[in-house]
Amino acid sequence: GNPAPPAFHDAEIDVQTPVQTDLSSLLVVSNHVPPEIVEIVRELRQDGVDVNVVGLERPDLSATPRRVTAELVARHDAVLTIGKTVQYGLCMGRPVFCYDHFGGPGWINADNVGRARYHNFSGRGFARRPRARLSRELREGYQEARAFAVSLVDHHRGEFNYDG
Repeated sequence: GNPAPPAFHDAEIDVQTPVQTDLSSLLVVSNHVPPEIVEIVRELRQDGVDVNVVGLERPDLSATPRRVTAELVARHDAVLTIGKTVQYGLCMGRPVFCYDHFGGPGWINADNVGRARYHNFSGRGFARRPRARLSRELREGYQEARAFAVSLVDHHRGEFNYDG
């Protein structure tokens, strides 16, 4: 696997704070945001969700290239990404919506984490889906995805550790 640097393992996880019913902030990390996600980013922003896009510079999304740090991940409720950033989010107890131009499973959960990991969290092995379905999955699955991420944070830290 792709280990996560120590800063992602050492971060304090706040498991006591009640989960908000709705997603209030989302970190999108991608150098190739597919059109269906571009539309969802715009929808979420219109609905008052703080969406921060990191990747190749795209003025239409206010996307900027920058290093993904533990501090950056910690400032968001969830992460939408593929690849190694999936491990970063999971090691910090953040729910991860794994989706990009190859497709993806959506929220990482007990049913899809094995297959998603087999494909290096690339989104491969899962179909692309229409924007409306993705938007619904993203909004409706947040609480369950957070419960999964928080409950397995120690497991993920062991699994995606340089020393593990």
